Amino acid sequence: MEGDLAICYMRMTDQFDIAARLKALRNRAGFSMDALSRELGMKGASSYQRYEHPKNYARKHYLPLELAIKVGQVFEGNGDPPVEYSEVMELAGVDRVLGDGEKANGSQQFSEETQEVVRLYDQLNNPVDRQSVLNLLRSLVKNTTNR
Repeated sequence: MEGDLAICYMRMTDQFDIAARLKALRNRAGFSMDALSRELGMKGASSYQRYEHPKNYARKHYLPLELAIKVGQVFEGNGDPPVEYSEVMELAGVDRVLGDGEKANGSQQFSEETQEVVRLYDQLNNPVDRQSVLNLLRSLVKNTTNR
């Protein structure tokens, strides 16, 4: 499966993990909640803060993919060490099979297939279409893990 796309919706064992990791990435990237919310097109910090609260992950155990894509784009390359896009995507449960795309220094880089899926998803403007894509991916992953 080297280089193939593998999207896994991981159930985090601790709902605090996603919230804490997202906050740590935001701090590392050097963004306040208010600055990040404006970059994401939200009205203010109050629109974003729920994503850093553990109760938000009591039933859904991952960061929404649409938000992860946007946050990943904003954070990428900011901070010391620079935040990588893949670090944010991990919070959405998106992972990939390591293959030829792995960098020599051991850090992860998404495969071309994963990047294409993210680009195509990002181009969908209709929320119903986006939800349909997510539902399809989840069902495919569920069927794969049940084999």
